[in-house]
Amino acid sequence: MHFTSLHLRAYGHFTDKTLDFCDPSSRLWILTGANEAGKSTALAAITDFLFGFNQRTPYDFKHESAKLLVIATLANDRGELLTASRRKGNKDTLKDLQNQPIDQSRLFSFLEGLDRDRFELLYGLDHERLRSGGESVLQGKGEVGTLLFEAGSGLSGIRSVLDRVRMDAESIFKPRGHTKLLNTIRDQLLETRQRLQQQSLSQEQWLGHIQQQEKLRSQLETNAKTLREKQQQENHWRRIETIGPIVARLEHYRRQQLELKDTPSLTVELIRERAELIKNMGLTSQNLELYQKESLSLEARINALCPEEKLIPQASRINALYREAQVVRDRGKQLPGLEFKLTGVNQKQTDLWREVGGTSAEIDEEKLPDSPRLATLRKLMEDRPQLQSLGNELALGIKDLQEEAREKQEEMQVLGEGVDIGASRGRLPGLKELMQREMEATRAFDNSENARKSAEEKRRNLPLWRGSMAELEGCHPPSEDMMQRFIRDFQRGQEAQLKIEDALERIGQELRQQHAQRDKLRRDMGGEPPTDAAVGEARSKRDRFWRLICRHGLSGAPTEWGDIDGKWLNPGQSPAATFEMLVAHADQLADGRVREAERLAQWQQREDRIQSLTLQERQDKERANAITAKQEELLKSWRELWLSLGVVQPGTPVEMQGWPGLRSEILRLKSEADSWHEKGVAVRRELSIILEEAQRFVSSLGGPEAVAGEGLAATHDRWEKFFTLLATQAERRATTKKRLADIERRIRTDREKIEKNRQLLLDNDARWKTLLGQFGHAAGMDVEANAEFLDLFKELKNVFHQREDLLARIREITEQRDTFITELQNLAVVLGEEWNSEDPGQPLAWLEKLKVRLDRTLEEFKRRRDHREQWETLQRSQSQCQVTLQTDRMRLKEIQARYGTQDPREMDGVEERSRLKENLERKIIECEGEILNSGEGLTLAQLLAQTQGQNLELAKEELHKLKKEIAERVEEQRALDQALGGEKRELARLTGAGADAAALTRQEYEDTSNELLKHAEHHVHLHVAATLLQRIIVRFQEQNQGPILGQAARFFRELTYGSFDDLKIDVDGGKAWLYGVRPGGQEVRVEGMSAGTRDQLFLALRLGAL
Repeated sequence: MHFTSLHLRAYGHFTDKTLDFCDPSSRLWILTGANEAGKSTALAAITDFLFGFNQRTPYDFKHESAKLLVIATLANDRGELLTASRRKGNKDTLKDLQNQPIDQSRLFSFLEGLDRDRFELLYGLDHERLRSGGESVLQGKGEVGTLLFEAGSGLSGIRSVLDRVRMDAESIFKPRGHTKLLNTIRDQLLETRQRLQQQSLSQEQWLGHIQQQEKLRSQLETNAKTLREKQQQENHWRRIETIGPIVARLEHYRRQQLELKDTPSLTVELIRERAELIKNMGLTSQNLELYQKESLSLEARINALCPEEKLIPQASRINALYREAQVVRDRGKQLPGLEFKLTGVNQKQTDLWREVGGTSAEIDEEKLPDSPRLATLRKLMEDRPQLQSLGNELALGIKDLQEEAREKQEEMQVLGEGVDIGASRGRLPGLKELMQREMEATRAFDNSENARKSAEEKRRNLPLWRGSMAELEGCHPPSEDMMQRFIRDFQRGQEAQLKIEDALERIGQELRQQHAQRDKLRRDMGGEPPTDAAVGEARSKRDRFWRLICRHGLSGAPTEWGDIDGKWLNPGQSPAATFEMLVAHADQLADGRVREAERLAQWQQREDRIQSLTLQERQDKERANAITAKQEELLKSWRELWLSLGVVQPGTPVEMQGWPGLRSEILRLKSEADSWHEKGVAVRRELSIILEEAQRFVSSLGGPEAVAGEGLAATHDRWEKFFTLLATQAERRATTKKRLADIERRIRTDREKIEKNRQLLLDNDARWKTLLGQFGHAAGMDVEANAEFLDLFKELKNVFHQREDLLARIREITEQRDTFITELQNLAVVLGEEWNSEDPGQPLAWLEKLKVRLDRTLEEFKRRRDHREQWETLQRSQSQCQVTLQTDRMRLKEIQARYGTQDPREMDGVEERSRLKENLERKIIECEGEILNSGEGLTLAQLLAQTQGQNLELAKEELHKLKKEIAERVEEQRALDQALGGEKRELARLTGAGADAAALTRQEYEDTSNELLKHAEHHVHLHVAATLLQRIIVRFQEQNQGPILGQAARFFRELTYGSFDDLKIDVDGGKAWLYGVRPGGQEVRVEGMSAGTRDQLFLALRLGAL
């Protein structure tokens, strides 16, 4: 389950605050904020949304309790969503967005059994619980088990709880104590029991009945003793009857076991191993026979293969010639085409020779110009137009440069000499720096104004304050310690009031329960129960009336005896009847008192509890009134304190907690505003001095004068334009001067290039005529007319090269074919074979057949090698099988020795006898177990001794006789019990005032016993709780110590920023203690750590446990 959104509509200081967690790519959300930002408030809102608002909440200081509202959307792993709102109330507090109630079971399906307490322990670690965990670390003094259990469960103070439980148990009872509660009640119970015994035996008039009871009890004891003896005899003979057949079977099994004493006890593993060996030996023999057959078959196939051995050494040579034969065949097909091309090239060469005017009948390649000469001629022909164009361009360029030089000289005359400010400009302060200072002053004034406005706004919004800023500065609110003291006292008072209210509510509920139980007892008893006073009054009337009868006799007139009670002295009733009525009434009250003793005790307990609760209720109300008065007095002094500061209606200490901080923030903003204003004034003053000095310097250079009221930006623009104009003019003069020098230099350079170009044209013509004069043809000397002529020379040269290439390829093919035939002849000589050399196709045909024979030979050779490898593998398998058989036979002989026989055929019988022996041992154990189960605590030897030599028929007769005697004794015992019961009833009927005292003592004894039992049960619960808690702590330590401490050490190192490097456990006094290890190796116990470090240690352990 996780939250996708949380909307704090009205909760704490939040109003319409929404937190969105619906991004599916984020699995963890971290909410951060400064102090008082609302982190704890958000955690409390989540808790109240999930489990409902408590009856009292501290988060209604801004919104009314009835208007508190939290809206959230939950999602779970099943893809379900739940959007609901939770308000504070008593019924239907969980509703949907249409304000309709939602069944709580829908929310429970998302919580999956999680309640408020467990949620706060596991996921609600706040500052208070963190500090509590740090304090518990100190209380435990670093005891590892307690620390780990507190961190894993999220609980704190486990050690103090355990100590308190043990102290409570010791306060109830100590084995050798006399002042503890349980010891005192025990002494009272012994004293009450002693009084009860004395009161029951103090009536001498009942001595005869008591003696008769003692006689009957003596007869009962004698008869019971005889009955027990008879029952023991019956048990003895019944054991003989039951055990006899089992003993017979046991002796039979032991005789059979004695016959098999020489049979060895074979284990199941040994028998199974023998069977496996026999099975494996059979399989190994079969495999060995199969390997031998396959070996013979492979030998036959190897001998059947007959490859040509002479071809194998020449295999690579034959394969190479075979591959070359294809190349020779393909290139031989190209030879006619090459010869045809050669004829065409020869004809073309002759035609071109005639066109270029060859003087000899035969073509002479030496007379043709080579490629470098042709390239030179073509280059000379192409360069001449370029050289002519370049000369023309240079002449036009010189003319343009001369025109530009005249324009630059006129521009220099217009600009004049000018002013040089290069040395003076460095004295002027940087205008940009002045602008930055001006902006700094402006920002200072803006910050001052913003701080002043913020301070004034916060002053106006300061709760319960209507004074000025000066009055606020003169106001001195309570110190932080005083505020915390007021808050602490106020909160303690509220907590005490809440506790008392809860206690009063519990007392009221219990009072109602006690009254209801008392009324139920009254109804069960049929009205008010008879009291001791009513019983005493009835007996007093009976005794007074008996004394009157003794004085006046039964014949006297009752009216003469005096007025005893008008109810009993009826003129129409005789004194005897009146006396019988008084006696019956007194006995009825006494019997009711005895009969309802238990209910009377419960009645009295209810009355005592009601009185105790009423007294406690009155005391709690007095305490509540005292706390209320103290709270009112505290609030009165609080209001008087704030009234003296000018706050007419201050809030509660909790509400006014942030007031001093808001005042400090307002005064800080005011002080910040004053500081920024002073800084702006200082900067403006400094700028004024710098600007006056700068204006004097600008005026000395002939610049613009200052303008009254002009801002720094406008002054900056005028000065920047002035200096820019001066700089621009200086730059233009320098640029123009430089350009004139460049023009003169370029004119000189271009004239030199024109002269050089003219010389190159003359040289070009001379070289052309010289190169063409070397050829024997009648071509002209004009460069433009000889472009086609040069192309003919180039084409003729290419034809010469083509002819040479064709001749070279024809020679190469012919030589390759001759070399191939020679290689074939040599191979035939090596192999001792011949072919018809006059047939051109015979060598290739012979090579084809030879290649087929070679392939067949290689295939047979490969097959024979594979068969050889298989045959060797089979030979190794045969050897392995033989070794395995030998090993199994040796092991089988060892097993045979353990069987104790020389004949292997007897081993099966040995196994059968061994199994029979094992079954006999099991049956003997079962028989002995049956005998012991029927032996009523006697040993096996005693039981066997009792049944030794006994006759089962005699045992049955004795058992029948004893059953008859026991039935007679039981009937006699029942008659004695009835007689004793009659004596007891007679004694109870004759019981008088002494019986009433004994009944009261007996009631007191039962009450004391019940109280002793109640406190004893409470002591046992406390002792068991302490023991169980200690065992849980030890078990948790044993299971989780390593993983938790490993993770916690890493977290502790990060939380302390490396102040501690590790956590270590050391044993001292039989207990494991936790130490912090610093980077230098120094060990620090928990008591030596600061409070903050202990908090960090608890947090690290908590994170490690999670």
